[in-house]
Amino acid sequence: MALVGYTETLQRGYLEQDAETVARWVDRYDRLQVNALSQPDSSAMIREARKELDHA
Repeated sequence: MALVGYTETLQRGYLEQDAETVARWVDRYDRLQVNALSQPDSSAMIREARKELDHA
């Protein structure tokens, strides 16, 4: 099975077909998922940041 990766910048999208590059992207994405906050914790963090900005 061939892996294909896709990512975007503000200017354009990139379709990547190089297996080594896509494998690195998959590994990095997996690490981001492992270290990410849960959805409720993310929402709470954003609410707190907004409160701090409102009082700045």
